[in-house]
Amino acid sequence: MNKKILIIILIGVLAAGGFISFLVWKHYSKPNLPLKHYCQTDSDCVLSGSDPEGFGICVNKEWYEEWKKSPESKKYKWTCEYTGKERCACVNNKCQRIDSERGCGVKETQVIITTNKTEYERGEEVKITLNTNGNTLYFEHYNNRVSYYRLVDGNWELIPAGDWAGCHKVSCRDGVIESICREVHSPYCKKVNNILEKIWDQKMKVKKRVRCGKDIVELHTYQNVPPGTYKVKIDYFKDSKCQGKVYSVYSNEFIIKEKEISYKTRQAYALGLTLEEFEVLDSSIHQYLYAQYPFLRKTQFEVRYEKVNTEIENFPQGTLVIDAYTTFRTPPVVVRAAFYEGQAYIISHWVEEGLE
Repeated sequence: MNKKILIIILIGVLAAGGFISFLVWKHYSKPNLPLKHYCQTDSDCVLSGSDPEGFGICVNKEWYEEWKKSPESKKYKWTCEYTGKERCACVNNKCQRIDSERGCGVKETQVIITTNKTEYERGEEVKITLNTNGNTLYFEHYNNRVSYYRLVDGNWELIPAGDWAGCHKVSCRDGVIESICREVHSPYCKKVNNILEKIWDQKMKVKKRVRCGKDIVELHTYQNVPPGTYKVKIDYFKDSKCQGKVYSVYSNEFIIKEKEISYKTRQAYALGLTLEEFEVLDSSIHQYLYAQYPFLRKTQFEVRYEKVNTEIENFPQGTLVIDAYTTFRTPPVVVRAAFYEGQAYIISHWVEEGLE
């Protein structure tokens, strides 16, 4: 009796050991599958929403999370509207779809917008490029499908860009209102296979109320947008008639800053000269100094110009007289010149403390 019980116990132990060994082998043995599809339980599998090899397939959850962090994933944009019937399961250690649905969207490489620069001076043209990356899309012209936004207190505000439509008052001159009329274009849908380019002149629409003669009128004009951070949005369609769902894509952010005025421009303005006239004056002064002090040709120095309220013999009354102060020595050498009919005439030069 004891023998039979012993044998039964032994058989039971062996059977249990064999079953446990099988479970251990089943748990740790890995079929010849990449991690992307490998699973042990249904919870290891997820429906891929960003997979370049096949949209709507089931993959390993850990693999999918790592893949989403990779640079490769950034190249793809997915649109997916789930029905709620999609199901994944672990079948023979492989993640598979077990529902009757097929996919859940359309794979496409990203449609992107870029600007030719990331910093612009006020009034400078912004060149905008929409790259479809091989996708076929449709753009509706003359229907405000390009929008401009400015960052204000942490929020993006729409800029009223574009043209005033139809006829509108633009200015008042000598009590008379001046108006212009723009042709009103009907929107039309155009296929874009690769590149769409736009130019923005940084203008925004503004309304101004002014007195014109005896009346107060509202003018529809334009002005440059203020400095700040901006971005562009372009709306497009996948429908060939530009109907149905509207898709939007945003550009990189870019900065518009105050135009930097050069030292020469400031000097020209102070003297009442154009930049071209100032260049003539500046060149004449430098050539004169080089002749008087040859070593200056190899020396970096600046010249500061001041308008002088005086008359010069043999020049008409009101001729512009200028003193040029140099920086290559202290006290400075001063050169006096008359600027007349687009030419600079050297009158004299001295060291500021007395005639040289």
